[in-house]
Amino acid sequence: MRPTAPFWLTAAFIVGVFLSGMQYWLLSYRQAELPVAVMGPGLLALPVIAAALVAARVAAPRRALVVMMSCLPCAIILRVVAETWRDPTSHNLWPFEVVMAILVGLVAVLPGVGIGVFLRGR
Repeated sequence: MRPTAPFWLTAAFIVGVFLSGMQYWLLSYRQAELPVAVMGPGLLALPVIAAALVAARVAAPRRALVVMMSCLPCAIILRVVAETWRDPTSHNLWPFEVVMAILVGLVAVLPGVGIGVFLRGR
């Protein structure tokens, strides 16, 4: 039985959330300033995964873009939920964090999707 595209997209999303959020989750609240706090190897994994999904024809470019660029905002939301559970006043500007994460995710993943389209066309 061959795994289908939703399986690979789900697996890519889970790995992307974990990799992009790991560096950010390990920082203290005072050190975690976006977008600098998420810049690192985890963020570089997102375009690589997106390029692999598109090049292997697992997902359409638009779907791979949306799924992979949503990994970083989901990692940010997980931290916001965990920290506001302990201290409800800790993240009073969380919508700005999420918007910034969406923009950083888009800028990071878009070249990967382009590379995947290029490799798929060959």
